[in-house]
Amino acid sequence: MASSSTPKPDEPDRDKLRRAVDFISNTLARSRGEIGLVAILRSDADPSIDDDWWLHRKSVLWNLLFKAQAKCPGISGYLRTAIPDAVQFETRVSVLLERLLGDGGRTFRSGAVTDEEAQILTSLAEELLAVERVLNSARRALAAAPPVEGASPIEHAKDFSWLVVRGHRYAFPRPQQVHVMQLLYTEWEKSGRQDGSGLRESTLGKELETAADAFRIVKLFEKHEALGRILRRPAKGVWALYLNDEGPDAG
Repeated sequence: MASSSTPKPDEPDRDKLRRAVDFISNTLARSRGEIGLVAILRSDADPSIDDDWWLHRKSVLWNLLFKAQAKCPGISGYLRTAIPDAVQFETRVSVLLERLLGDGGRTFRSGAVTDEEAQILTSLAEELLAVERVLNSARRALAAAPPVEGASPIEHAKDFSWLVVRGHRYAFPRPQQVHVMQLLYTEWEKSGRQDGSGLRESTLGKELETAADAFRIVKLFEKHEALGRILRRPAKGVWALYLNDEGPDAG
């Protein structure tokens, strides 16, 4: 059975870094959305929103930032080395948390927003956006980084009529096969290239505009060499790509 290569001790695990960067970036984007929601609702000064609701919103935002902070140590070393703008990256996220507990926390309340509070919310959102830009730079740097020695490339046709995994070429002559591979490859990429990150069979059937309940991958890929190797079930009723670790069997 083929397996993905392990980085040398002095090399960063780029897949792990990508996943961490994506997690923090998505979490900060959600945090910025929470701040935007607070700004809108404070501007409307809706009297029906009680203090408990505001406390809950503050708790949601604090938890988001706390989760982002917890992931920071895993990528800070790489960011300091690869991204000049990432100086004191962890500190910037910690300061956001401290501000939420301090002056930022005062904005989570009922009543019309004051000019001072509006400025606080704007500055919080701007700082979140600045940190997200650092993470976008990290994404570009990771994407441009050379592959780890010994790792095999994964290539595919623009229309997904073929896919090459570690030098082995899989062809997909049927349009529905192509569509399935496009859908599952997109999910694999979105997960940070983690094997087993796929879609329900019924979802695939709907995307292909077939009778979802009757759609079966095993029928569509019957006798195809991809089935059981790069195309497998991670759970009942779910299909996914396994491009880092091919299975030896078909079926």
